[in-house]
Amino acid sequence: MSTNFEGKQFIDAANEILKIDNLTEELVRTSVGRFYYGAFLEARDSAGITNTGGSVHEEVIKHYSRKDQSISNRLADLKKQRGMADYDLSVAVKERDAQKARRLANRILKSLGIGQ
Repeated sequence: MSTNFEGKQFIDAANEILKIDNLTEELVRTSVGRFYYGAFLEARDSAGITNTGGSVHEEVIKHYSRKDQSISNRLADLKKQRGMADYDLSVAVKERDAQKARRLANRILKSLGIGQ
């Protein structure tokens, strides 16, 4: 295994999940989470933030609220989607939700200057 794993690879994995025929809800939920973490980790690393504790998510969003509000807003939206996908089992998460997560993640990467 490589020690040079990048957040973008989570986005690649989420894209592979969405190629599966007859997607189940658990796969859709998983892809939403991978899109979030891929974009989040790339944003964290681009910002030079080294915190790995639980507060790092808000630290990254706050950092971009001062630097690039569109990244901050997209990260916050994607984080909310990930929370719903991971924790709110009473709400159906559909493929269109994963497609929205993909768009947000790709826009974040583009704003960061990271090719997809």
